[in-house]
Amino acid sequence: MNSKENYKKENGSEIRAPASSDARFSDYLSNLQLPVEMARKTVFYRVMYGRKQKASRWKDCTTKTTYMMKYAAGAMYVRKAFDQASKRATQNMIGDLQEAFRGMLRANDWMDTKTKALALDKVNQMLRHIAYPDFILDNEKLDDYYSGFTVQESDFYSDMVEKLLRWKLEYKFKRLIKPVDRNEYEFNPAEVNAYYEPSFNSINFPAAILQPPFFHHTFPRFVEVYGKTLPGQKMY
Repeated sequence: MNSKENYKKENGSEIRAPASSDARFSDYLSNLQLPVEMARKTVFYRVMYGRKQKASRWKDCTTKTTYMMKYAAGAMYVRKAFDQASKRATQNMIGDLQEAFRGMLRANDWMDTKTKALALDKVNQMLRHIAYPDFILDNEKLDDYYSGFTVQESDFYSDMVEKLLRWKLEYKFKRLIKPVDRNEYEFNPAEVNAYYEPSFNSINFPAAILQPPFFHHTFPRFVEVYGKTLPGQKMY
């Protein structure tokens, strides 16, 4: 047997050796996983937020569910806690800001005519994703969105998460053969956030941020002027 064959044999045996004990090694890792994960999270949250202990299990479960099922969780939040008048008021506010921005563009003297026209067109094409997509309040349409995903009350939580991950993966693959829908809301309505998405030219304000102290449709005008700084900053 030449040196090359010896090398293959020796390295092959080295590679196969751990495989023969793969089951035991996997069990060992599984036993380590929970305490390692808990320690990692404890250190992270202590350093970042000053939290001295891990969040309760129910909080972890609800947080993950809210994150992974954004429309279902968002629908519950909107029905229970969101004032519909705030959505209309925000739409009007952003419309006013867009008009003011158009006026600024027309009045400036440092942009040439072509660039100014492109900027105005971009403002005109800007999408307003405010509060929540209307379909989530229609149970039939919401069920249709989550078609193919089913869980039972008797399922283990980990099994529910696995089913949901599989459904989300299949959903994303199906989207690859469909035209891009610029009107699709990417955020969770129950999320406190606000941002501009350049790839869609959209301004995004989830329902959860349209509440005090940031905004409320009943606030007096001088407070409303302060509230306009947030969408104005995202737009400009």
